[in-house]
Amino acid sequence: MPIYNVDNYISDAIESILGQEFNNFELIIINDGSTDNSLSIAANYANTDNRIRIISQQNLGPSAARNLGLKNSAGSYIYFFDGDDLLELDALAICIRSIFKLKLDLIVFSGRAFSSIPGAEKHFNFYQKPDICRPTTGSGLFTRLVRANAYSPSPCLYLFSKKIIDQNNLYFDEGYLHEDEGLTPIIFCCAQKAISLSNILFKRRVRENSIMTTNVTFHNVEGLVQSASKIQEFIKQSNHLKEETYRALKGEQRRLLRRSIKSSEKLNTDKLLINLMHCKFNVCELLDIDPAVLLFLKFRLIYTMLRSIKQYVYPKTKIIILL
Repeated sequence: MPIYNVDNYISDAIESILGQEFNNFELIIINDGSTDNSLSIAANYANTDNRIRIISQQNLGPSAARNLGLKNSAGSYIYFFDGDDLLELDALAICIRSIFKLKLDLIVFSGRAFSSIPGAEKHFNFYQKPDICRPTTGSGLFTRLVRANAYSPSPCLYLFSKKIIDQNNLYFDEGYLHEDEGLTPIIFCCAQKAISLSNILFKRRVRENSIMTTNVTFHNVEGLVQSASKIQEFIKQSNHLKEETYRALKGEQRRLLRRSIKSSEKLNTDKLLINLMHCKFNVCELLDIDPAVLLFLKFRLIYTMLRSIKQYVYPKTKIIILL
C-alpha cells in the first residue's frame, strides 16, 4: 500500500485490510514522503498489529513505492492497494479460496467507484468484470476482457502470484504516470492459469486532488507513451504470442497513443509528443500499431483535418441512419 498525504482516508483503508476474513498476510505500507499525518496514523496501527510493516522513502511516486514493496514482500501472492480505497472484508478469502482450489496464478475481480463528486462514478463502469470461472491462460483472459470492453489496468482489481514478477523480472517503470497501463498486460500474458469474477470486492474512492482527478499535464502524455513502449518491448521479446493476444496488445498500444495525442492537443505540446514518439518507436512499429498515429507524426495538418471531419460529419451521419 503506497501512501502519500491521505491522512483523511488511511484509517478506513487500513481497517478494510486488517478486517479481512483471510488473515494470513503481511501489509507493507510504503510511505512515499508524506508531509501530513499519514505516517503517524499508519504507525499507530503497526504498533498494535505485527502483520504491518512500514517502509519510508522520499517522494518518488506510486511506481517506485510499489516496486519497493515488491522487493520487500515475503508473500507468495501480491495485491496492490491504495491508501484511500476500500476492500470488501471477504475479498482475500474469496480470491485465495479460488487460487488454491483451481491452482491459479492470477485472479481478476470487479470493483465500483464511490465519490462525493457528482457523476464521478460513471467513468468507472469498466471496473465490472464478467464471470470467467473456467481457468484459462492469462493472455486468453486478457483477450476476452478486452473483447468484452471489461479490461482495466488498475492493479487494485487483480491478485497474482509473486512468481510472475520474480521469474520475468517485472517491475513498474519509475518516474512515470500510467505505469500500470504498461505492466498489467504483461502480467496477464505471463500468467499460466487465470479467472475473472463478477464479485464486486474493491471500492475505488474518487476524490479531488488525487492522481486520477488532477489536471492533465505533459507528464501524463509521457506516461502513456512509455506504457505503449513497454508493451512494444514485451512483444519484441515474445515469440509465443497467439494472434488474438498480439492484436489485443496492439489495441492497447493504439488506445494509449491516441490518448496521448488527444491530451497533447489540449496542452498544445504536439511537437514535444512527436519528438517523444520518434524516440520510442520506429516507423514500421507505428504503422503496425496505428496508421493514424503515423499520420499524426508525418502529416499533422491532414490528421487534424480528418479528426475534424470525423467529429462533425460522422455524428450527423449517425443521426440520419438512426432516423
